[in-house]
Amino acid sequence: MRAIRDDIAGLMVEAYRLKMSGEDARKKAHEEQEKLLLAVLEVVDNFERVLSSIEPRLESTDRQTRNWVNSFRSIYKLLSRGLREQGVARIEAPEGKAVPGSHNIVETRENLDLDDGTIVEEWKKGYLWRGQVLRLADVVVVKN
Repeated sequence: MRAIRDDIAGLMVEAYRLKMSGEDARKKAHEEQEKLLLAVLEVVDNFERVLSSIEPRLESTDRQTRNWVNSFRSIYKLLSRGLREQGVARIEAPEGKAVPGSHNIVETRENLDLDDGTIVEEWKKGYLWRGQVLRLADVVVVKN
């Protein structure tokens, strides 16, 4: 009887150890996926910067340059779609106002025509991942 109790106790200890090991592995995998998503967002940010600076001058470029830009735009769209498929979505500002926990206020400006907290510029887009903040948005807001 004692041997059976010892075996049961040993199995319970082993089951608990395996459970904790599995939870640790899930947590580590989640953290690694988060790092990867943040790295991809940096690439997306750079694509957006390049494309927005090229766009105003695109009409005056040659055909080959427009083809290159269209290829870059296609890669940008693929990356964006991949992020969406992984549950990544942009943080939106309800009524154009900064929301604590979603927006990082990097600067304030006076503007008597707008209410305090109104976003007047977005320096870096913020993103949610499966409903949780992945990266805060860096914004400039009104403060009168």
